[in-house]
Amino acid sequence: QLDADNELLRGTAIIEDHAGQDGPDSGVDLSALDRETRPQDDFYQFVNGGWLDHTEIPEIYSGYTVYHQVNEEAEKALRTIIEAAAKNQGEPGSEAQQVGDIYSSFMDEEKINQAGIQPARPELNLVDSIDGPEDLAGVMATLNRRGVMVPFDVAIFPDLKDSARYAVYFDQSGLTMPNRDYYVETDNENFATAREALPAYIANMLMISGMDATEAEAAAKKVYAIETRLAEAQWDSVDNRNPDKIYNPYPVDSLEKLGVNLDWPVIRATLGINAAEKLIIEQPSFMMALDKMIAETAVDDWKNYLRFRILDSYGTNLDQTTADARFEYRNRILNGQQTERPRWKLGISKVNRMVGESVGKLYVAEYFPPEAKVKMQELVANVIATLDNDLNTLEWMSPETRQMARNKLSKFTAKIGYPDEWKD
Repeated sequence: QLDADNELLRGTAIIEDHAGQDGPDSGVDLSALDRETRPQDDFYQFVNGGWLDHTEIPEIYSGYTVYHQVNEEAEKALRTIIEAAAKNQGEPGSEAQQVGDIYSSFMDEEKINQAGIQPARPELNLVDSIDGPEDLAGVMATLNRRGVMVPFDVAIFPDLKDSARYAVYFDQSGLTMPNRDYYVETDNENFATAREALPAYIANMLMISGMDATEAEAAAKKVYAIETRLAEAQWDSVDNRNPDKIYNPYPVDSLEKLGVNLDWPVIRATLGINAAEKLIIEQPSFMMALDKMIAETAVDDWKNYLRFRILDSYGTNLDQTTADARFEYRNRILNGQQTERPRWKLGISKVNRMVGESVGKLYVAEYFPPEAKVKMQELVANVIATLDNDLNTLEWMSPETRQMARNKLSKFTAKIGYPDEWKD
């Protein structure tokens, strides 16, 4: 133990000597260390304690790390680039035009506030058109395609049992709070606080949609009841992390085994997945419960649930009243964030999500020239060549293992800075 302690302290001394020699550019922040803690007792506290003691969480974040600090520096650079693109957009269809138009439209708060919730009116009208339970599946599928959270989520990615093919996955969804535990666990104070505040948030959004206060309050209780029932039917996080449990392929002609109230032909046609011969239903028992709820829940309650889901999903893109209502519950109550990020920060995040490669292309043109990429590619190639050479001399490897290791290494793809071919 003494030898190990001395080795750790010797390593610390080497770090400090190196930092002292290289100055502030060494990459080692000695002020982050906790000098009162021995590294062999609590290495995490020793390395990070100073930073934790002297760093406050800004009100615009619910948590804070050095990665936030790095990201903030990148945001400043991106702001300069994106605002320049907004002023000088260049050719139609260019990266600058895409980035500039999206950012400018989001920053036009006056126009957004004048529009109110009108941009969500097509979806709200679609909900108004529901006449009976037979219409619900098609409307839910349409809303899902338009980015609205509904009781099921749909994704397309490689088949877990055949990675050469893509598959369509259906996953449980439809809850405002982060997961089912918030609805069903009664001994967690934070969960209880979130539960108590949710009906008022639902009522607030329904009033924004046009209901009076009394009607909205009564409707919110029924919407909350729908979410609670959905939560009770959902699988917990342990089961959802089991790749074998959530891999449940259903040939399309056997989907009726999940129930008869969810109109699967309509869902498939609406989502544009008729060509799929099977669907992967991650939680079959949840889909069966949802099928049962379609028939047992009043259509008007479903319509109010979907109205709320639309405004909750679109809230950050709508007028300030709607955005503030969403922030109050989702950011402040659920996550502890005290203040919304500045509008320009939200705009940068939005542009990055929508046309990230266009932003990246403008960024690397300014900050990462081709010669820097070539330099890094050479460095990585040298590392790979050295490792490949080492594999030939490792005594503990059998010839078969060595061949497998070298084959694996040969398939390594270095991704440096930006792609060789940009996606439009």
